[in-house]
Amino acid sequence: MLKNYERHILWLGVCIIIFIVLGYSAFFFSDPNIPNYVIIWGFIGAATYVSKTVSGHIGKGTFDEQFIPFHVSRLAIGPALAVIVYFILSSGSLLGITIKTDGDNLHLMYAYSAIAFMSGYFVRHVIDSLSIILDTILKTK
Repeated sequence: MLKNYERHILWLGVCIIIFIVLGYSAFFFSDPNIPNYVIIWGFIGAATYVSKTVSGHIGKGTFDEQFIPFHVSRLAIGPALAVIVYFILSSGSLLGITIKTDGDNLHLMYAYSAIAFMSGYFVRHVIDSLSIILDTILKTK
């Protein structure tokens, strides 16, 4: 029988394996219109948040196994939101802003990678912001 902390370490290992598998699948099977780095950095942001949260709960002894599906699903939600934010920012039509770099694609890649990481890490904030935007757009009078 596994001890309590051994089960927590096992679940953390499962999350890391899922991280690796999803990261590689995002790299090899992504749409050519979506840069791979957006998906990967969104995933890294989500995995960073999950690692921080799970290790914090394990360290305090408050880890609850019923939240494992929530943590694993976050690894898919982060990259999905990163792609949505990428589409919004790259189109420039929804917010009226776009990232300009005077044709320097390297800096553009860095900017979108940083935004994708933050979108994966701060999922709740991104969802709240998108809800406000959609409420404003779809507001009926």
